[in-house]
Amino acid sequence: MTNLLQKIYELLHFGHSSNERVFAADIKYIDAVLSYLEEDMAQKNIATEKRANIIVAAEEIFSNIAQYAYPPGSGIARIKTQIKNDTYIVQFSDKGTAYNPLDKTDPDVTKSAEERNIGGLGIFLVKKMTDNVTYQHMDGQNILTISINL
Repeated sequence: MTNLLQKIYELLHFGHSSNERVFAADIKYIDAVLSYLEEDMAQKNIATEKRANIIVAAEEIFSNIAQYAYPPGSGIARIKTQIKNDTYIVQFSDKGTAYNPLDKTDPDVTKSAEERNIGGLGIFLVKKMTDNVTYQHMDGQNILTISINL
C-alpha cells in the first residue's frame, strides 16, 4: 500500500481524534503500554469497569507481540486509540511474523487445564473481555483491533 493509501486508511479509521504511541516490542515496556492506555481512557472518561477489560486485553496482546512477533529486541508495536460511534477502539500493529490469533480455535473451557490443548486461552480471554476483535494483515503489518462499546 502506498503512503497516500495508508494515510487515507488511517483517516477513515482513526480520523483526527486518535492517539498513537510506538513502543519497543519488548515485555519490559508492558507497564508503559498499560500506563499509556490508562491515561488515554481516563482522558476520554471511559468507565472503570470497561477500562479494566481493555487493560487485561491489552496486556495479553502486547505480551504476545513482545514474545512472538520478532526476534528478541528487534521490533516495534504501534498502538492507536480513538472513540468512534460510542465505541472505544484500540489498534495494535506490528511488522513481525504474520499471525492471525483469531484463527485459533477457542479452547474448551469446560475441560480441565490438563485436558485442554495448549494455546488459545489468551485470545479467547481478549474476545470475552471486549465487544469486537478483528485482525488483518496489510502492507506487511499485523493489525489487531479491539473495541468496547461505551
